[in-house]
Amino acid sequence: MATSRRSGAVSSGVAARSRKWPAVPKRHGLRAINHEGGPQMVGMTRLESDVQWPTVDPAPAVSRFLAAAGSAVAAQGYRPLWAGIDTQALRCNAGLIRRHLAPDGFCAVLKGDAYGHGADLVAQAIVADCSHIAICDNREAVAVRKASAEIPVLRLRIGAPGEIAAAMADGLGLRETVGSLEAARIVSDLAAGHRRVQPVHLNLDVAGSGRTGLNIAPMRDCLAQISSILALPWLRIASLGCHLPDAASANASDPDDPSRRGIARFQEIVANALPLFREAGEGDPEISLFSSAASAVFGGVDDLGGLGLRRFDRIGNALYGTANGMRGPFAGARQVMHVATSVCDCMHRPQGATIGYEHAYRIGERSGQWIALLGFGWLSAGRTYQGIGKTETPACVLNAHGGAHRLVGRQSMNMSTVEAEDPTGHRLSCGDHVFVTTDWWRGRARADISSLAAWMGDVQPEFVTSVLGCSPSTLRFSF
Repeated sequence: MATSRRSGAVSSGVAARSRKWPAVPKRHGLRAINHEGGPQMVGMTRLESDVQWPTVDPAPAVSRFLAAAGSAVAAQGYRPLWAGIDTQALRCNAGLIRRHLAPDGFCAVLKGDAYGHGADLVAQAIVADCSHIAICDNREAVAVRKASAEIPVLRLRIGAPGEIAAAMADGLGLRETVGSLEAARIVSDLAAGHRRVQPVHLNLDVAGSGRTGLNIAPMRDCLAQISSILALPWLRIASLGCHLPDAASANASDPDDPSRRGIARFQEIVANALPLFREAGEGDPEISLFSSAASAVFGGVDDLGGLGLRRFDRIGNALYGTANGMRGPFAGARQVMHVATSVCDCMHRPQGATIGYEHAYRIGERSGQWIALLGFGWLSAGRTYQGIGKTETPACVLNAHGGAHRLVGRQSMNMSTVEAEDPTGHRLSCGDHVFVTTDWWRGRARADISSLAAWMGDVQPEFVTSVLGCSPSTLRFSF
């Protein structure tokens, strides 16, 4: 615990191919399968041509998923989508991240309700593994505070005055982000009403995006603003940070790489600002420079110029095992969210019949085709799910034997349509359990979240995850 010179300013901290899956019940109600433990599936998504992911038998994870789903249905009632949050995978990923970052801090990013996984479920599972947690809104902060009253909680974006005031009134103890002297004054004025010094995270706009922090040019003006913020009576700058440009494609060995130049700018500003902190009687700030992608590229090779300040990296994608976070030192991360549903109906349609709206999908086989209906559509999964399921989409559902079923026809707001037979000839039946857009698939098409996001128009994978995890039609549980 470090105490500032100002009354009440206390910072708290902490310091080969898988075997077939087991058969699952073919009833609309889920029946728990008594199978605990065992290895967890690691995805086979190929991010680069020379990357090959390890394979692990997914059967134990599937059994644990269905057992937990049965308990959740009994407790909460049936809903068409089931999102299981694998706490074993979460803890495995957290351990992987800690080993990479040691001795630096690990800030788990729980924005977007923990990327749709549920801030409450995720915080309870990993709070002991983190030095910090980052959120965006007050509801996420409440979930974190139920898991820990002490861990530093950073708001990743600049808060509106109303939500900052509400967080103060509710005693959430957040570290608010500020990116200008004006925003800092607002926070200081709000804190004055509570007679309590407010810690803040000062963001520096080293990327030049014009929206992510304090203008750094010219240097003397930037330092003058930092000095003015330090002089505010009810504020304490607990940390300095920035967001690097294009970190996912950065080349750590290239001195002219945009992210490398951003690191150099950040180091220069912080080095020149440290005397201001000491003149103001403040303790040294923490620094937060790297997100998942930047940490993977620079975390093991950059000591930030020997500034000697405590550092924490903000980790989101790698924590949840979404494919664009599973690279470099995080290549062993496991996918955390698995989504399932059950088959509502199965029917045969003759050659020439069309499936879905707009006659976009027409059956060409002479013998016709078996079609299966799933009990959710784009309204159930979220509005942005509307486009999924047009012809040749990479999105799939997987049956209990690991076979893939392509979505066909444009999906409606209340149901989705898939090919009932997988490439091996296994046909779905009413009540069969199928798994939706997970990385348990290894074959001719990818069904991981990143591929799904790319097909939808290059939206971020965490956004798709959030859509699936946060729908009111989704039964969410941990397993």
